[in-house]
This record gives sequence, C-alpha cells and structure tokens, in this order.
Amino acid sequence: LLLVLDDVIAAIRSALPTPKDDLADRTETRDLDPAAAAARREVAEVALAQLASLLAADDGAAVQAVSNLRTEFLGVLEPAEYRALGSAVRRFDYMAALDGIEAIRARLASEGARL
Repeated sequence: LLLVLDDVIAAIRSALPTPKDDLADRTETRDLDPAAAAARREVAEVALAQLASLLAADDGAAVQAVSNLRTEFLGVLEPAEYRALGSAVRRFDYMAALDGIEAIRARLASEGARL
C-alpha cells in the first residue's frame, strides 16, 4: 500500500508546476569561486553515480533517491535536466534516465574542461 501511495504522490508532484526555487538556476554556481563551483560539481557527480547505480540495478529506490539528491544537484543541473531526469525515473523509464545522466555527465565534463 505504501508503494502505491508513493507512486500516487510522485505522480501528483510531477503534475504540479515546479516552484522557482525548486532547483535554483545555475547562476548560483557561476557566482561561486572556481574551487567552490568545482566542489559543488563533484558532489553532483557523486550523486549522479549513486542514482545511476540504482537505475542500473533496476532498484525502485531510485524514485525516492532522485528527490533525496535534489540538494546535491542544486546549482549544477539545469532545471530542465532535473525535471527530465525525475520524470523518467518516476515513469520507471530507467534507460531514459541513464541516458539523461550520461548527457549531464558529458556536459559537466565539457564545462570542467573549460575552467
């Protein structure tokens, strides 16, 4: 019953508009000094690895993890990236979520190379 309720709650949350501060725009990271921005990216990359591990194992805990890891993604992921990732996970489309993680990792690597 709890799993069903979690799914219903997740569906309701995904249908609601995202508050502006739900995942702050990335200007927050751009305003940090380079070392702080790099540290924030590293935290986000670890969180992405944790989530990818759950997804690769077909672990339903990924649904809750994507919400729990939101603060680790704050200021690093684009809001659209976070919404797409969360949506794919909530639909149990783990392959799409893994593809999204790879795209995010590629973007982060590209940005890191430019620093």
